[in-house]
Amino acid sequence: MRIPIRNKGSVPLTIFIEPVCDHYDVPVGAEAIVRLEDGCPHSIDIFDDHIRVWDEGSDSSVEIVTAEQQSLFHALSLVRVWLPRLGLGESASAVEESVDGLETRAGYLNAHALVFGAFYFGFQTKEAQRNPVDGLLPAWAGSASLTRAYDAGGAAAYSNLLARRDASFPGPGLGPLDTETVRTAFSQSLEVVGDLANQGSH
Repeated sequence: MRIPIRNKGSVPLTIFIEPVCDHYDVPVGAEAIVRLEDGCPHSIDIFDDHIRVWDEGSDSSVEIVTAEQQSLFHALSLVRVWLPRLGLGESASAVEESVDGLETRAGYLNAHALVFGAFYFGFQTKEAQRNPVDGLLPAWAGSASLTRAYDAGGAAAYSNLLARRDASFPGPGLGPLDTETVRTAFSQSLEVVGDLANQGSH
């Protein structure tokens, strides 16, 4: 079971995991991803400045995601909104399933970063092609678990190009993935992906 807890207050929030007495500080604007073992008794008590989680399982964990890192989730939520509207419902499902498949071994944040990185690489690769005739991309050379996210990026870029050419989206020469909202979210997410990659290389 995954429980996201976002600190929307004005002071840090402390999460205690009982009975092991682990505690985690969640900065203002950050989010804690609490994972509890399925099928085990648990309860959550909420106080003004802390939360107590009672978990009788043996496989609990807490991952802190900063306010800046949450741009990854915003970018992928925009992807999941726009792909179906571009007729790419299967690609949206592929992105979601790629995250779910990686989360257990890579962690919540890293799973999103890896999937967004693959999606964006596919998106960028297709955008760089002159006059593409379809959404297909060169074969993905990375981890097989990210192939579908990469392919989804190519399909997204091609459908965005068609929307741009056909003027089917409001705004001169724009597709839905060209808007400032989307491009800003993508840019911020790329910074997070780069930061995480640099941390992993040390």
